[in-house]
Amino acid sequence: MSIKNPTKQTKKESKKTTKTEQILKILNNMSVKDAKETLERLLEDLDKFSLVVIP
Repeated sequence: MSIKNPTKQTKKESKKTTKTEQILKILNNMSVKDAKETLERLLEDLDKFSLVVIP
């Protein structure tokens, strides 16, 4: 009988981390103004998406 490591990430969690790291890497390479505009657009898109998902 083996005991699972509770700190070990699942594949889904590690993919999320990777995507987050990719987004941060892209934002770090942008100017502050461009990064701010990009984040604002992403937040607007998230708001639209959540309105569709939650009636």
